[in-house]
Amino acid sequence: MGSVVRIPGVLHGMARVERCDVLARMTQCKSNRAYSAGFVLNAPEDLPDGECLASFDGYTLQASKDRGLWLTSNNVTRST
Repeated sequence: MGSVVRIPGVLHGMARVERCDVLARMTQCKSNRAYSAGFVLNAPEDLPDGECLASFDGYTLQASKDRGLWLTSNNVTRST
């Protein structure tokens, strides 16, 4: 069973490091949690279109801003 959670995150890219929120699908397995998808929220509006990484709760996902809209991959990986 999974749930959707809102987590503080950081965007790295476009020559900037900015705070954001990530809306992520979380699954709980025993004492471990994992994320299977994430979406960028509340990023600064003045960020230009481009590619970046969003990091949150020890995980990262690839994100891009295209014509003002945020797109993310469903590939959430554990940060090392």
